Amino acid sequence: MVKVDPFYRKDSKDAQEWIEIFLKAKEANEWSDNRKVAIA
Repeated sequence: MVKVDPFYRKDSKDAQEWIEIFLKAKEANEWSDNRKVAIA
């Protein structure tokens, strides 16, 4: 299982980078679109 850290706007992290990591985790964890929405 690939873990995704929460994204907080105040973090210095780039939102696009977080989305890319999230989508890779979605694929690796085989999350459905409904599950993806619940997690995000």
